[in-house]
Amino acid sequence: MRRRSLLTAAAATTLAAAPLASGCSSSSPPSPSSGGGSRRGHLTYGVWDVYQLPAMNRAAREFERTRPGVTVDVQLTPNGTYWAKLRTACTGGAAPDVFWMNESPSWAAIPTA
Repeated sequence: MRRRSLLTAAAATTLAAAPLASGCSSSSPPSPSSGGGSRRGHLTYGVWDVYQLPAMNRAAREFERTRPGVTVDVQLTPNGTYWAKLRTACTGGAAPDVFWMNESPSWAAIPTA
C-alpha cells in the first residue's frame, strides 16, 4: 500500500509541474498541428508502463479536478517503442507536454523544434 501511495504522489507531483514545463517551451503558442499542448488547457502525458497506467490516470483525473478547465490525456506507448517514438517526437516538435524518462545523458543532446 505504501508503494501505491508513493507512486500516486509522484505522478501528481509530475503533473503539477506540467504547466511550468509547457510554459517554457516557446514564446509563441503552439499551432494545432504541432503535437503536444495543441489546445489551451490540454496537457499530454506520455508513459510506457502499462502497470502504472491506472495510477497515472487517477493522478490525471485528480489534477483535472483541482484545476477546472484543464484536461490531461495520458498516452501509453509500450516500452519497446517508447524511446524511439519519444526521440522522434522531440526532434519533430511533437513530444508530449510531460513524459516519463530515465536519467540519460544522451537525451541532453537531442535538438527540439
